[in-house]
Amino acid sequence: PNSEKLSYQWQSRDQKNLKLTVYDLNSHKQKNLISEVSPVWINLNKDLYFLNDSSFIWASERDGYKHLYHFDPHGELITQLTKGDWVVDTLQSVDEENGWVYFTGRADTPLERHLYKVPLTGKSPDHVAHITTRNGVHNITFSHNKQNYLDDFSNITTPHQVSLHRSNGQHLAWLAENKIDQQHPLFNYYDDLVQPEFGSLKSDDEQAVLYYKLFTPKQLMPGKKYPVIVHVYG
Repeated sequence: PNSEKLSYQWQSRDQKNLKLTVYDLNSHKQKNLISEVSPVWINLNKDLYFLNDSSFIWASERDGYKHLYHFDPHGELITQLTKGDWVVDTLQSVDEENGWVYFTGRADTPLERHLYKVPLTGKSPDHVAHITTRNGVHNITFSHNKQNYLDDFSNITTPHQVSLHRSNGQHLAWLAENKIDQQHPLFNYYDDLVQPEFGSLKSDDEQAVLYYKLFTPKQLMPGKKYPVIVHVYG
């Protein structure tokens, strides 16, 4: 914020080491603020945000899940902002005046993405405040004044809808309601849609839960065998 330093991230080619470094534009000296090390690999992210006092928020998977952390200008940990057996997706906005950090994540279920907030003080990092309520996937864009956001929402029965909200989740207006009425191109085919069935499997060592989405024929005949196409991420 004081325009005296430039920050950059450096990752080793084997993706096992990640550093956050600042370069002083006056002294031309560099200082390493954070070093992340992993025996497997480190996922890159864009969740770096500098506050007015030059402290910063940084996302890390150091406890096994991607969460947000608050560091002082020298790279010393102030507090962990989010915590739990779930992941943060993206840091969305930081309202310093009112002391809130907004982010999208999967605190309720890995099958959905919601908007949440936590206090900048780091109080109760495992108790996040839920803002979006409709079940599904929410893609959020905040306004510059931190008081409003656009919500691009969809789920298995609802095509994309874009709406304007206050930061507390209050609905203000539709930008694209995309309502499935008689003028909608999907209207005549909506009843033919097959809604997927969601479920989970445990890994052989029972250490991991693997989620699946299953589409079956519209008219599934009992006792009849059907060919199956399996698409595996990775």
